[in-house]
Amino acid sequence: MARDLDPFKLSSPRIFLVRMLVFLTLCLLLCVVLYKQIWTAFLANPGLNALILSVLIIGVIVGTQYAVIVVGLIALATIAAFAVGTRL
Repeated sequence: MARDLDPFKLSSPRIFLVRMLVFLTLCLLLCVVLYKQIWTAFLANPGLNALILSVLIIGVIVGTQYAVIVVGLIALATIAAFAVGTRL
């Protein structure tokens, strides 16, 4: 039997936040392992590579902020729905 799916029920975004953190941790570990090769390549064109690195860092920060905000909004919506006696 197929179970009934509610198209209006949202899945928890926490799993996506956890996946983001795992991915960033793996990337950081890879950068630590390949530090010498990355530094040599960075010095080949420091201006362009600094621009690319700064855009990457800003993107990671903004993306993480949005994910945290969504998790907070889902939590607030759940609390509000519980207060009025409905389910999300």
